[in-house]
Amino acid sequence: MQRANNSDNRFNGSRRHRSSCVNTCVTTRLHNMAAKIASTDGGESRRIKMPRENSSIGKLVVILLFFILVAAFVVVQVASHEARISHNSDENVIASTQQDVAQHALDNAVGIDVGNVAPDFTLNNLYGTKVNLSDYMGTVVLLEFWASWCLPCNEAIPPMKALQGRYNDKDFIIVAVALDEGTNMSDKLSKFVDEHEINYPVLLHEESVIKTYKVKSIPTTFIIDKHGRIANKYIGLDENNFANAIPSQIERLLQE
Repeated sequence: MQRANNSDNRFNGSRRHRSSCVNTCVTTRLHNMAAKIASTDGGESRRIKMPRENSSIGKLVVILLFFILVAAFVVVQVASHEARISHNSDENVIASTQQDVAQHALDNAVGIDVGNVAPDFTLNNLYGTKVNLSDYMGTVVLLEFWASWCLPCNEAIPPMKALQGRYNDKDFIIVAVALDEGTNMSDKLSKFVDEHEINYPVLLHEESVIKTYKVKSIPTTFIIDKHGRIANKYIGLDENNFANAIPSQIERLLQE
């Protein structure tokens, strides 16, 4: 009986031991499985989160690149616009300069037409002194080509004397270029001037000046303003010109 009890005790103890081992193994396995599950969940969580972080960074990079491209486009457009403005401005400056040069050339064109600068010349007066037309710059000049033997020219002397006397204290002068030819013309013309009491300078002509002014008939009269430009031209004698047109023009030119 005692052996049976001992045997029963050993059996019960062995059974209890096996049961404890089973419990321990089960517990260990459950613990390990839980750990694996936890580890697996954590890995999956990490694997899930990392793509989200990468996605956010990628979006930021795309947005940043977009703004960089927009900024670059704006810079290019602004630079292009400024370049066009600069180009147009340069073209305008060039065009304006060309117009100014053309206008300057036109304003200073030398010729015998109205608006041209009267061709300058140097001629001797009756006393052998050289006189330049440009000496009278700043003065209204009545330039007349005439001759002592020309009847219409002689008829023009009285109204011309009256004009010179009328504007003697103004910036006005009559310059008469005599086309007389022959020997001792200075003496002959000096006597003529004295006889007719001419009160304006008389110069001896040269062929080059006659050709330059294209004098075909006499009297030929040019009205020249203070700037040396031809304001008007008269060919032949018209008493109305000396009575009205020429004095009116002189008055206007003196006021400029």
